[in-house]
Amino acid sequence: MSLHRERGRMVVDDVRALPDAPLIVAEGSVIRPTDVPPGSAAVWLMPPVGVQAQRLTTRDGQSVPLYELLADVIAEEVADGGAPVVVARNPSQAVADLDMLFAETLARGPVARSVGGRRELLREANLDIVEQVRGYYARPWARGGPEAVVRSFICECGVTTCESFVTTSVALAAARPVIEVGHELPDGRP
Repeated sequence: MSLHRERGRMVVDDVRALPDAPLIVAEGSVIRPTDVPPGSAAVWLMPPVGVQAQRLTTRDGQSVPLYELLADVIAEEVADGGAPVVVARNPSQAVADLDMLFAETLARGPVARSVGGRRELLREANLDIVEQVRGYYARPWARGGPEAVVRSFICECGVTTCESFVTTSVALAAARPVIEVGHELPDGRP
């Protein structure tokens, strides 16, 4: 739990050092309202009561007590900080709420205006996940290798209505675009 508090400030410092464009999304439970400078475009996505425990049980067969404790700590910090909150009932509603909250920031862009541009951004996001996993396994205490790790990656088909995730290995995600079965690339390739 102590690293939770330290890492948030480091993430905010790293984001502050990046250029203003393209737009950057920093996410994660380590970023607390007290870490974010006043006037920043920031919001906290919170699951409806009980949803996180339900999802953890579905994913791991049990709800993990550490995650539950951390969720309580985050909810308290967000409430104490008076931070803006979006209750993420479902992905579509969360996106609509975020679009409204960040309309002015998003209007400054840049924005992917084509399927190809969207695919490039989705590819970059998936390759960031690949690098995060590889970075973890590069640490001296990590056991095993990163390439066989199976993760959930966003579908890179580029269709604006696609909300699919694909479960595949880091090696496959690094080697080629991640596309949901039945989806096509713009040139018609599956």
